[in-house]
Amino acid sequence: MDLHDRRGLKAAARDSLAAAPYDPRKIILFHTGITVAVSLIGTILNYILSQQIEATGGLGGMGLRSMLSTVQSVLQLLVAVALPFWEAGYCYATLKIARHEEAAPDSLLMGFRRFWPLLRVKVTQGVIYGGIGLICFFLSYQIFLLTPLSDPLFGILETIDIDTTMLQAELVLDDATMLAIADAYTPMLLMGLVLFLIIAVLISYRYRMATFLALDHPEMRGMETLRISTYQLRGHMTALFKLDLSFLWFFVLDVLAAVLAYGDYLLPLFGVQLPIAPEIAYFAFLLLSLACQAALFIWARNRVDVTYAKFYCQTALPFHTEQNNITDTP
Repeated sequence: MDLHDRRGLKAAARDSLAAAPYDPRKIILFHTGITVAVSLIGTILNYILSQQIEATGGLGGMGLRSMLSTVQSVLQLLVAVALPFWEAGYCYATLKIARHEEAAPDSLLMGFRRFWPLLRVKVTQGVIYGGIGLICFFLSYQIFLLTPLSDPLFGILETIDIDTTMLQAELVLDDATMLAIADAYTPMLLMGLVLFLIIAVLISYRYRMATFLALDHPEMRGMETLRISTYQLRGHMTALFKLDLSFLWFFVLDVLAAVLAYGDYLLPLFGVQLPIAPEIAYFAFLLLSLACQAALFIWARNRVDVTYAKFYCQTALPFHTEQNNITDTP
């Protein structure tokens, strides 16, 4: 199959969905239902804990506040860790559907069963992106210092009267000066952020098959998985980019649905005051956001993700025959 033939790839995905031994609609319903439930319960518990922490004042309540803060942090960490692996389980289910294999709800647990292979890949990616970020901001800092962009900063520093007493003690600046210094660094931060985003997006395309590979070949090491993902996409990144563009409508709707959760903060910025209590507005927009995301996923996500699974299967065909040569390459 020609990977540049997006219509053919999507048609193949629809055929796989139609011929699936187990109804894919039940899988996305189960997956989305669990995702929404965990997100909602986690948010409610976090809100309740925050209210309890605020209500516990004075020295006598310090121990209780500490315990509640710990519980809140652990809860947030558990949700943040569990959801990506739950998503990986759905990725595995779409891969089975693309291969005309039975993908039952039990397949959604494969993300947790492949916990360590997936964690190795995610940690390795995190280290790589962290290194890229450090390099980008170091370069932006050097450019900032060697160009007129730093003139406002040096102008502020020249106005600060530093005597011997200040050098021997701690230098204390007023809030206005601190804000002015922070504003002077804005060009450097923006330059570093733009540079990082450009490089990170380019690198991320090389690693797009990493999750599929970690699920498909759990014996691989993290760096090995990323290297083979790069090999698989050699010559196919343009096709993958065009496929992303063809699904842009889905990603935009997903982002808009997520933004709805912040409606109680965004509307007042446009001069719209809600005639309801802030707590009610917060949960109303949260429920609206989750409902819209759930509707979008149930309506279209199977088609989108099975198409990407088809893309992986097509690029993996030559990979299997040359796997040993790839992994032996330093």
